[in-house]
Amino acid sequence: GSFAFSNTFDKTNGSIRFFYNFGEHDITDGFHSKDKNFGTVVYQSFNLFKGNTLTLGIDYKQYGGMAENVKAMGGQGMVFTDTTVNEIAGYGYLQQLLFEKLTLNAGLRLEHNSMYGTEPVPSAGLAYHPFSSTTVKASIAKGFRSPTIRELFMWGTANEELKPERMVNYEIGIEQRFLKNKASIELTVFKAEGDNLIKTVTESGITKYQNTGDFSNLGVEFAGSYAPVDILSFRANYSYISMDEPIIATPEHHFNLSGNLHLKKFTATLSMQSVHNLYTRISPTKEKESYTLINTRLAYKFNKYVDVFVKGENLTDQEYSINYDYPMPGFIAFAGINLHY
Repeated sequence: GSFAFSNTFDKTNGSIRFFYNFGEHDITDGFHSKDKNFGTVVYQSFNLFKGNTLTLGIDYKQYGGMAENVKAMGGQGMVFTDTTVNEIAGYGYLQQLLFEKLTLNAGLRLEHNSMYGTEPVPSAGLAYHPFSSTTVKASIAKGFRSPTIRELFMWGTANEELKPERMVNYEIGIEQRFLKNKASIELTVFKAEGDNLIKTVTESGITKYQNTGDFSNLGVEFAGSYAPVDILSFRANYSYISMDEPIIATPEHHFNLSGNLHLKKFTATLSMQSVHNLYTRISPTKEKESYTLINTRLAYKFNKYVDVFVKGENLTDQEYSINYDYPMPGFIAFAGINLHY
């Protein structure tokens, strides 16, 4: 469940959101668990003067639960974990437009985790418009991820001594629009450097999550769009990542292509996603997946109050996995109705 309250005024806007998720699981092999995840997100943006935006916010989240197997230990049962983690973060983000051509931004998020203490997470960037149809962008940002409860406590791969992952990402890119803004292309080069990456590592026949030291990845991304007429548009993007050390769930090549047709009350979308050399496991052996998915969505708007849609995913019924030994669904069809009031 969730509840959100938003506000919009001449020089400020913001939102307050509350959410609460909970669940209980009973499986025939004796596994039983209860989990919860709740918190609040609050932010407010201010336009102090021309070209300036200041955003302040605070996030709070509490998550955790209990997991056990009631049939383990000869029927005596065994508790895997029973824990709760609290996270709270305050942040500020400032953006300023200068000379109608240069946009500067900087932010700082201060994250406090009840298990790992306080972590500063800064970021900064700029966008420069030498011409009205050209944008040059650059940014640097820190990334931070705490180990999950599963990585710390669940199953034989758990490791209570795990430390948080940290990363710094550098990006520089250029975007060019042409044909009276009907088409655009964008090229971005990025580099990610970090340490304490969490991986499953097998040593002496024992597989556990471990922090595996430093890593450095270099990549390039190309994106383009074209709208020859008002009712038809196309988008495409491709990324390549060169990894000095393989990272789970990171593909070497990733390509997306989509087309959208809009005729009065009818909308049709056809998209393709192609992934090559996606690492699903790196220890004790390296396992990779390559697959291509085709999806579609058709929608019809009866009036301003009602629209209906149907969509199909994995139309070719491709067999693939994103996580090792967890096959993804084949062809799926959905239908729905949206009510606006």
